[in-house]
Amino acid sequence: MLLSSISNSFVSARESVDEVVLFRQPILQTVQRQWYFKNIVASGTARRDEFRRRAYILSKLQSVSAWRGKIVDDVISELIVPSLNRKTRITLRDVKTRARQLFDQQLAFARANSPTDLTLQPSKHKESFALFYDNHYGKGVSDEEIERAWAEIEAAFDNLFGLGAVKNCLSPLTTLWRSAPSAFL
Repeated sequence: MLLSSISNSFVSARESVDEVVLFRQPILQTVQRQWYFKNIVASGTARRDEFRRRAYILSKLQSVSAWRGKIVDDVISELIVPSLNRKTRITLRDVKTRARQLFDQQLAFARANSPTDLTLQPSKHKESFALFYDNHYGKGVSDEEIERAWAEIEAAFDNLFGLGAVKNCLSPLTTLWRSAPSAFL
């Protein structure tokens, strides 16, 4: 009795795995197609080949959530980590100010530019470059989505600075003072 219930559950689990594999097969084909266009066809240096140039520009499109994550990642890697390496103090206010600068610059760029403009050069716009899927394929990015993205960026940094171990690392002077030998106090 117990053996048959185990084998029945195994069969039902096996069927669900097959369903998942069958369900994901078109997704895998889509991912392969995206990889091919992004890594083989697309070329940022193909100025005369319109098809390859268009593939390159379209490969730069991102969702609002991906854009939000990139801003958080950029601020961490370009502001927080170097501050930690130099052992200089960084505040939550400094981090949010820098994140807001990137947010506003990239949002303005994404709203002002279209991926159909084949003269766009991401290297010339560096940190202000951003293009959204929804601006090209959808109805555009709503103000509500933008507000939600900013709130999530703020929440990410609030959470980061709220972690005890991270808080100690972000204020190295306090950490050094606490770890100083008693002879120096």
